Amino acid sequence: MEDIDNAVKLTRDNTRTVSKEWIEENIPEGSKIAYEFFSPQLSVYPKRRFELMDLGKGYIVDNDYQFYVNQSVEYIIISDHMKKRDYEEPEKYSLQISRYEELAKKARLIQLFDNADNPGPIIEIYRLQ
Repeated sequence: MEDIDNAVKLTRDNTRTVSKEWIEENIPEGSKIAYEFFSPQLSVYPKRRFELMDLGKGYIVDNDYQFYVNQSVEYIIISDHMKKRDYEEPEKYSLQISRYEELAKKARLIQLFDNADNPGPIIEIYRLQ
């Protein structure tokens, strides 16, 4: 039965696709968004709807919360791809964990895309306050 459930799950849209569609429908045009490589890849074509702070192969937690405030970022998008790794090795990644916790404390989680029903990473979308 588990194999059937997994097969059905794989026919559904990836969490990155679902979250990208939600972002395009719900975040105001012109908003400044910081996102990681493993987050939904927001389009810049045919026209750029958002001001994007693409961290390349870097991670949101490479910088603290105040960095994003100073850069006038309004939304932060993270996936559990690296977050999960950081929490699995708390001694090694204590700085990163403290930055995830700071983000969760100071920003407002406005949307979560879980991977229980869709393939892909867990996607979290935060609104900076």
